[in-house]
Amino acid sequence: MDGLVKLSQAHFDNAYGFRVSQAPIEHATLEISISATEPNGTAHQTTVLASMVSENNLSSWAKAGVESGSPSCEAHLKLIRIDQIHGEIPNISKAAFRSLTSAMGVHPAALYMVCGKYDGFHTYKGPGLSHTWFFGSSTHALLWCFSPSKRQTVGMFFERRRANFQDFCRVLSAFSDHIHAPQVLFLSSAIHQQHNFDVETASELGVIHRIEQQTGFGPSAVKTYALIKSEPTVKMVRAEIDELTVWSQAVGEISVNFSNRGRNHHTFWKMLATLRQAEEDSDTLGIPQGPAMERYKASLRELCNALPTIERQMETYDEYILYLKARTERLSSVLFTLLTHVDARAGISLASAAKRDSSSMKTVAIMTMAFLPATFFAALFAMPLLEWDGSHMVQKGFWVYWACTIPVTLLVFGLWLGIIERKWIVGGKGSPKGSKHE
Repeated sequence: MDGLVKLSQAHFDNAYGFRVSQAPIEHATLEISISATEPNGTAHQTTVLASMVSENNLSSWAKAGVESGSPSCEAHLKLIRIDQIHGEIPNISKAAFRSLTSAMGVHPAALYMVCGKYDGFHTYKGPGLSHTWFFGSSTHALLWCFSPSKRQTVGMFFERRRANFQDFCRVLSAFSDHIHAPQVLFLSSAIHQQHNFDVETASELGVIHRIEQQTGFGPSAVKTYALIKSEPTVKMVRAEIDELTVWSQAVGEISVNFSNRGRNHHTFWKMLATLRQAEEDSDTLGIPQGPAMERYKASLRELCNALPTIERQMETYDEYILYLKARTERLSSVLFTLLTHVDARAGISLASAAKRDSSSMKTVAIMTMAFLPATFFAALFAMPLLEWDGSHMVQKGFWVYWACTIPVTLLVFGLWLGIIERKWIVGGKGSPKGSKHE
C-alpha cells in the first residue's frame, strides 16, 4: 500500500495541471453545522451558510471549526466548489490545492483519481489518516474526508461538464440534519445525479419525438387510420440528405448518453450498497463511543430508510433507459435506411441525367451523319482538282488527295480503336512495367 501511495503522489505532482496564474481567486463554499443549544443536548440547531473563500485562506477554512469540536458542536460539513478552465484543468493554483488537501487529510491514493479524471466510486483508509471517498461522473467529481475525532466532513466539488454545484447544495441541504454521518454525501450524490438524468432524458426524448414524427417511424409518429383497412397508415416527410445526417448524428449522441448514464447508475448502486452495508455492519468509522456515536448511528439509520424509495426510482430508470436505447437503435437503423434511399434516389437522378445526355449526344451524332455526305460532296466539288468546263473534269493530280486522305483516315480509326480497347494506356502489351491498373 505504501508503494501505491508513493506512486500516486508522484504521478499527481508531475502530471496534474493547475491554473498557472498566481493571482488568488475566490471559491464558492457551503457549510452546514449542527450545534446543541441546551447543555444537556436536548435541543439542536442546524445552520446552513453559503460564502466565498479566497485561495489564500483555504487551509485555514478547512481547519476552522475543528476547535469547535466541543460538546456544543455536534457535526460540521464543509464543501468547496472548484470549477475548470476550458473544461480541462482545475481553476486553482497548485500550492492552494496542496495546502487544502493536506488540511483535509486526503489519502494520497485518492489524488490519482483526481489526476486521471476518473469516474466511479472509491474509498480509502490508511493508518493515521481520515476516511476518504471519491465519486466521479461525467458532470462532476466529489472528493471528501471525514475526521471521526473532530466530527467534521470536508469535501471538494469538481465541476466537469457543466455548473451544477448550486443544485447539489440544494439536495444536500435537504439532508442537513443527518451530517453526523459522512455517508450523507452518498445519498445526496445519487439523488442529485438522478435529478440531472431525468432533466437530460426529458430533453433528449423531445428530440427523439420530433425525429420520429418527421420520419414517420416510432411510437411518436403521426398515424392515421383508413376507413376500410384497420392497419394504420403513416405519413412520412421526405427529408433531404443533410437533414437526415443531422438527425442521425443527434440520435447517435443520445444513444451514447444513455449508455453513459447506465454506467454511472452502476456507480450509484455501489454507493448505495456501501451505505446499506455500513448500517448493517455497524461501521463506526472510528467515532468514539458516546453521544457522537449514537447521533452517527441515528443519521445512518435515517439515510438507509430513504434507500428503498431511491432504489425503486433507479430501477425504474434503468428499465426505461434500456427501452430508450432499443428505441434509439431502431431509429438509427431507420435513418440509415432513409439515407440509403436518398442516396439511391440521387443515383437514379444522375442516371436519368446521364441517359438524357446520351440521348442528346445520339441526336447530335445522327444529325451530323445526316449532313456529313452533303458536306463531303460540297467540299469535294469545290476542289480545284475538278474542272467542270474542261475536256477532262478530273485532273491528273487528283490521286494525291486520296493518297493522303485514306492513310490518315485509317490512322485516326486505328488510334480510336486503341483507346477503346485500352491496349497501350492500361493493362496492354505496351504498358509500362510495374503497372497495376486493370
